[in-house]
Amino acid sequence: MARAGLTADRLARAGAELADEIGFEQVTVAGLARRFNVKPASLYSHVVNSADLKARVALVALAELADRASEAVAGRSREAALAALGNSYRDYAREHPGRFAAMQLRLDSDTAPGSAGPRHTRHRAHPKTGNDESMSSDNWTTTTPIPADFFRRP
Repeated sequence: MARAGLTADRLARAGAELADEIGFEQVTVAGLARRFNVKPASLYSHVVNSADLKARVALVALAELADRASEAVAGRSREAALAALGNSYRDYAREHPGRFAAMQLRLDSDTAPGSAGPRHTRHRAHPKTGNDESMSSDNWTTTTPIPADFFRRP
């Protein structure tokens, strides 16, 4: 019988909190089970193993930062959008170091396309229109792509 209140989403979010507290590399199913005062076996109906848990934490972090970055660049253009984008990444890294580290995890080819990762690619490539709207040709030509490593260090 599944423990009341435990879901894959709740575990992923709790794993993200744990990553911020103890570091992403230290996140395990056993550690998360201790947080909920349950046995690790109770979590395996929601997460496959620690690698799956870490991938779910990465997905949470990618989505959170993509939302924050979209809000930051909304209504801004060029230099203002670039500065807002950089600030949103820097601030997120400072506020959530474990989650930021989780975003560096390489997701498998089945998981990556459905993640918020492509939104980050759009933000970095074209900060003026890094949201989910389609980009017109003038938007593609009036912005400067940003190297991915630009945002790796907090």
